[in-house]
Amino acid sequence: VWLIAATAAAVKATELTYSFVRTSRAAQQLTSFDAGTVADMPAAGSAPLSFPEGRFWVAQTPEGVAALDGVCTHLDCLLGWDDQANEFICPCHGSRFDATGRYLAGPAPRDMDRFAIEVLDEEGHVVAVTDFGAGSTSVPVAAIPEEAASNFHLIVDIGQEEAGARAA
Repeated sequence: VWLIAATAAAVKATELTYSFVRTSRAAQQLTSFDAGTVADMPAAGSAPLSFPEGRFWVAQTPEGVAALDGVCTHLDCLLGWDDQANEFICPCHGSRFDATGRYLAGPAPRDMDRFAIEVLDEEGHVVAVTDFGAGSTSVPVAAIPEEAASNFHLIVDIGQEEAGARAA
């Protein structure tokens, strides 16, 4: 009985230590990423851009540019882009999402989650933001003239996340 109790205590101590170390490392990781200029963003109907260092994708939606979490909403597997099907596919359980992150099929319970985006002008002033509170999950960039698009940068904040809508 004492051996079992000592083993259980050792397992719990190891678990708590691992949890503390993991949380400490997560706090040191970057949460903001420069995704490039507005001119670099994918055109409507084209494949999203992958940012493996932040585990997110940038896609064009009817509302503007969106930063999509690269993790499946089912069981947190990393999603891949299928050029043939023109959709995100989960390699673990087969959930599928369209190029804008909308749920198509599989066990995932909802659309892909989204991260906040800020658009900065050449002086570093914020000119547009994702407003999750107002129901906006994309940043409208259509108003930025094409000749000035290379002067505006998109900053993705993976620390600010909005859960995807429920699948219909």
